[in-house]
Amino acid sequence: MRIHEMLRPGCIALGLGAVAVTLLGQAQEGDPLAAALAQLSSRTTSTMSHPYEMLEDWPTLRPGMEWGAAIGIIPDNTGGTWMMFRSEPPINHFDAGGHITKSFGDGVIVQAHGFCMDHDGNLWAGDSGPFRDDASTAGRGFQIHKFSQDGELLLSLGRAGVSAAGEDTFIGPTACAVARNGHIVIADGHWPRPSTAQQDGDRLVVVTPDGEFVRAVGRLGNGPGEFAGPHSLAFDSGGRLFVADRSNNRVQIFDQALNFVDEWRHFGRPSGVAILADDTLIVSDSESGRAIDGPAVAPEGAGRVPRNPGWQVGIRVGSAKDGSLRHFIPGTLPEGLAGDELGNIFAGLTSGCDQSPSGGCLQKWVKLSRADVATDVLRAEIEAVMNAPDGGVDRQIKVVDVGKLNVAVGVLQRGASANTGGPVRGIAHTQVTEVYYVVSGAGTLITGGPIVDPTSLPGNSEVVEVAVGPSVFANFAGGERRDIAAGDVVVIPAGVLHGWVEVPDHVTYLSIRPDPDRVLPAGYVNPAIP
Repeated sequence: MRIHEMLRPGCIALGLGAVAVTLLGQAQEGDPLAAALAQLSSRTTSTMSHPYEMLEDWPTLRPGMEWGAAIGIIPDNTGGTWMMFRSEPPINHFDAGGHITKSFGDGVIVQAHGFCMDHDGNLWAGDSGPFRDDASTAGRGFQIHKFSQDGELLLSLGRAGVSAAGEDTFIGPTACAVARNGHIVIADGHWPRPSTAQQDGDRLVVVTPDGEFVRAVGRLGNGPGEFAGPHSLAFDSGGRLFVADRSNNRVQIFDQALNFVDEWRHFGRPSGVAILADDTLIVSDSESGRAIDGPAVAPEGAGRVPRNPGWQVGIRVGSAKDGSLRHFIPGTLPEGLAGDELGNIFAGLTSGCDQSPSGGCLQKWVKLSRADVATDVLRAEIEAVMNAPDGGVDRQIKVVDVGKLNVAVGVLQRGASANTGGPVRGIAHTQVTEVYYVVSGAGTLITGGPIVDPTSLPGNSEVVEVAVGPSVFANFAGGERRDIAAGDVVVIPAGVLHGWVEVPDHVTYLSIRPDPDRVLPAGYVNPAIP
């Protein structure tokens, strides 16, 4: 098969999976096949959603400082971040304006790798040691250090200059993350590594906040719970650990006891992984298509060959809950990665820093406000949702991110009903306001008054998760009655009890739902829309 034949659309799809890895058994660096696959990986455009923009000339260094590879990132959730560079001083804090407020750690670290903050606010900084034989670093590296935020070195774990998988030594720490119980989980084993380093034993190491060894999990391999260069760690809201098993081209997932749960390969060759409070999963791929040394257990085999061929480098954004992909940022090569609760993504480059519009090795990607972009809710879409065979009374059509809040549009249809003299029941949405526009029909609506005998809707129900957010059913004790008909508009603030007491024939109405707390899923589109 010729190169141009392999790049036909049908073959590209195969090339992104097992076929491309098999073909790479024949492809070495410099071969036409390797070059073609590298071209696929290095594309800088994508048709996937890309709602982010990079800030130019952010951040700035102090006079006399030089950029080093940006490998460890801990956002402060105010728009700034702690940053660990492969330069002196290695540890720095930038405020939201991109200005350095603190710097320390000079002379301690050979090869910065891995950065996390414990429950007491202390900073754990990894030193993986050199990637190749380097006599100048003899007696140094292969450790992890604990600093206070004022730069005091509190402890150092591992034996300097010794690369071995032991209780008091590391092969080469690459990442760390903090479990719910405060234990520090450390990813151990980088590829490539020096010839004097232990060539197997890749693992996860668990230590207490005081540095006491608890246990080690895993070994070198490509099976479930085995690792080849674990490169980044992150916990989700349920306490599951996500491991960027980079040289195996996969993200592995473990439960709180560090038992294997699953592996995901659709986030590329993961260099960095980060998870936000809402379980947004962010994964960076800096190596797909590049010729890199690796172990024999890797999918492409040992030696210097292109890795994960055909996959496009960049940042993938999805869900840690279900593994879905939402967004993709092409044209960047970050190893270091983090995200904050303001919607910013911080990307650390280890090469190409002088070409980055950010002005250096650290990039800050801010989520674009959608307030200046119109979203259509077409009549045909509304009718498609209304006429769908399944969906109940309240059917969400779309949920749109407009910058500072989400706005949802739903359609509701109610048939004839009348109160028979018993208690009148209604519903109150605790966080979402509703604006009704009556399309057809008429009825009597009650709003307001005390909420009596409330019953919460199940939090995992579709109407709560997709349509209206947390809500309660309750009896009315008073309230205001109003007759409304086609063309009328009613605004119902969040927390206000409301319900229909009488509908002579039917009432169909649109509900526009401002959602400032973002409890509804931005980007949702009803599956009935073609």
